[in-house]
Amino acid sequence: SYVAQTLRNLAINRRERLAVEARALERRAPAAPAPRGTDGPDAERIARCVARLPDEQREVVLLRLHEELSWREVAARTGAPLGTVQSRYRLALERLRPLLSGDA
Repeated sequence: SYVAQTLRNLAINRRERLAVEARALERRAPAAPAPRGTDGPDAERIARCVARLPDEQREVVLLRLHEELSWREVAARTGAPLGTVQSRYRLALERLRPLLSGDA
């Protein structure tokens, strides 16, 4: 049980360290690139709306739409289960709809 607990603690520490590093990289990177093939004021508005999403949701949206990754690739990249990735994407779209329509 000692070895199992040690491995669990190491895994938790590694995940937390990776999360801290990801947030640091995100702060240095531009907020949200516009989807491919868009430019101008609409692209800037979309980028501002996407930037307002929570980190996990924004990450999934950008990986799925901007980098054009499959669901499984997004799950592998984020380390989240496939169902969680799809839920984050759905929640992000629900948040984006009123933002992009101007209702929020």
